[in-house]
Amino acid sequence: MAESLLSDASHPEMMGRIGRYDVERLIGSGGMGVVFKAYDTELNRPVAVK
Repeated sequence: MAESLLSDASHPEMMGRIGRYDVERLIGSGGMGVVFKAYDTELNRPVAVK
């Protein structure tokens, strides 16, 4: 289900992409949404995306 939110990955080791974020893995999911560990390509740092 959560993977359907992602675009094609720009890097082979990533799950996919959401906007400017390269998604590495799913951290968790629940009734209010999903949280991904990702990399912000503009700020060049790891982030959590909900």
